[in-house]
Amino acid sequence: MAYIELYDKSMLDVISLGKSINDFNMDLGDYVKVDIYLGTRKIVSLQSNKLMMVNAQGDLYFGDYHYHTENPKMGFCIGASHTGDMNDNERLQLYPLDLNGVAVENLSNGDEYKKQVNIFKDDSGQIYIKPKQLIESAYKSSPPRGRFRIETSFHRNIQSEIGLFLNNMKYNLIENGNFFAGLEATQTGDLDKSSGKNNIVMIPNPGFSKFVLNQNGLPGNTYSMKVTGIKPNTNYVFSCWVAWDSNYGGGTHLGTFTNVSSQATNQNRTVGLNSLPNTSPKGSYYDDIGNRVVDTRTINGLYWNKLYYYLSTNELADNGYIIINLGEASGNFYPSTSPLSNRYFTDLRLEQVSSFDGSVIQNYLNKLHMDSLLVPLLKKDTAVSTNRDERVEGEEVIVDTNTEIYKKEVFDNFVDEIEKGLEIDIQSVMAQSFPELYGQASETNETMGPDDDDDSSGGFGDDIGIYEYPKGGKIQTKRIKK
Repeated sequence: MAYIELYDKSMLDVISLGKSINDFNMDLGDYVKVDIYLGTRKIVSLQSNKLMMVNAQGDLYFGDYHYHTENPKMGFCIGASHTGDMNDNERLQLYPLDLNGVAVENLSNGDEYKKQVNIFKDDSGQIYIKPKQLIESAYKSSPPRGRFRIETSFHRNIQSEIGLFLNNMKYNLIENGNFFAGLEATQTGDLDKSSGKNNIVMIPNPGFSKFVLNQNGLPGNTYSMKVTGIKPNTNYVFSCWVAWDSNYGGGTHLGTFTNVSSQATNQNRTVGLNSLPNTSPKGSYYDDIGNRVVDTRTINGLYWNKLYYYLSTNELADNGYIIINLGEASGNFYPSTSPLSNRYFTDLRLEQVSSFDGSVIQNYLNKLHMDSLLVPLLKKDTAVSTNRDERVEGEEVIVDTNTEIYKKEVFDNFVDEIEKGLEIDIQSVMAQSFPELYGQASETNETMGPDDDDDSSGGFGDDIGIYEYPKGGKIQTKRIKK
């Protein structure tokens, strides 16, 4: 998402979408659809989640397209999907544009490409689009003269919600760490191997499903699960949400991790695991003990902690699996003494990392923290609002390309009204925007106005937005007709 500064000359070319970055998140599938009309005829529909494409002749293409992941040499082609009877002449290959507007034939994961609609934000978090830019994009910078109408609507790609969740979990070695449908964490029958109270129950929780593992924490209470895919000489991070109720009187430990090696015995179950600093049965921390907790939530009076634990195997880890014993007491972490106590676990993860140092582990922990944004999307019953497929009715922008520039009196009628709600010299701002109409700005306000190279005579002009920034932080628009 691009960034715009208040009082910049570009503010005269943008319109507010009435949303902030707090309720519009492109990473979670939110996108803006823009319909452009010339008179009553729809010219094109653009979307902020689609790439700007050209065909082999260099003509812009705004229709559906698909990408051949199984054969990257085929790249992008027209149509929402590939049909089996298409030959090379029929499939019509497409090429995305890079940020400089150049068609790209050989794609790279590190490159960025133009979108059909650019979303901008200001320093208060409000989001905007540029109607003039969109119209020019639709006509390759040479729009005809006429009266354009732009309609905007907000949508959410539901597929992206599930896809994003599955993508986040694709490296998790624990198959069902959120106990979806009340099922166990792995397919090996963990409840049968466990001891004490171990129930999968339905309660409000910060994980991705309605279910959690419930224990009482009494002596011997352990939930043991066998997790496969463990390799020698490899680093892992185990993480989970965990909570203890007010009756719980034991240690706040996660459990133990054992049996990665065929040489492990009952007396020494940790053969094949390296001893690591900043790690105890309570969890790990990356530089300071205060960083032990990734995130917290209080739900129905229950205080949840997102904790993590470093694991590192050596050359003796030849079993190909690890036994995770959730809740098992060890060392100075004792079991609870109350039979009425409750301990809860959910969102169990075991993922490989390259290092426990520096930006590698910090980025990983930041990802764990940001994943909490996905939870309301999958747990629709607990979400405050999940339907983002809303249309903004009546919010239209008129861009008339018949008139080149405004007369001075158009603005004079509004100067006094706008100044009342502002703590800036509007004359200074307008002078820098339109020096030929208002003269030069005063030196004291020079930094607050737009640049001197104003492009207000670019042909898009009979309906313009005067943008004010009143107390309260939201930019508002007044549209003026000549």
